[in-house]
Amino acid sequence: MADETKKDVDDAEEIKDPDDIGEESGDSEGEDAKAKKKKSGSGMMTILLAAGIPTVLILILAVVLFFTSFGRGLIGLDKGDAKHGEEESVEEAVVKLPEHITYYEMPELLVNIQTSSSKRKPYLRLAVKFEIHDPEAIKTLDLIKPRIIDAFQVYLRELRVDDLEGSTGSQRLKEELLKRVNTVAAPVKVIDVLFQVFVIQ
Repeated sequence: MADETKKDVDDAEEIKDPDDIGEESGDSEGEDAKAKKKKSGSGMMTILLAAGIPTVLILILAVVLFFTSFGRGLIGLDKGDAKHGEEESVEEAVVKLPEHITYYEMPELLVNIQTSSSKRKPYLRLAVKFEIHDPEAIKTLDLIKPRIIDAFQVYLRELRVDDLEGSTGSQRLKEELLKRVNTVAAPVKVIDVLFQVFVIQ
């Protein structure tokens, strides 16, 4: 009987206070709640990062595509601007012709030119047109045509074959003829001398 009573006392001691049991269970529940909060907090951060990074990248891409000339060119928005720029450059490249432009044709000239060889002298066949911007000047050029031909003949007979070679030679000849016709025809202004025939034989 004494043994049984002792055993009951021991069992009673082993039974814990209900408050203690509550506290222990409360502590474990608190820890679970904290762990859940941590997990939910880190989950929210992951979701925000997963949604935020692509959004930021899309915004950056949109800025590059729509607000930079490189991006606008890639998606074809600068085509209108490019065409406008091309049109302007084409307009600049086209020479604006004067309102009144006239060409005056000179008769073909056939002139012997100088050579260092003792063989047959080569000759130059030359036909030119004058560009003038005053149609009234044609009458004056008709009147002084013999003087222009004379000035050209005198100059051309002094030329050598070497003087006429290549584009440099023909450009120099053009400049010299223009200078001479303007000297003879003054005050008439010849704008340019245009070759129609330019043959050395």
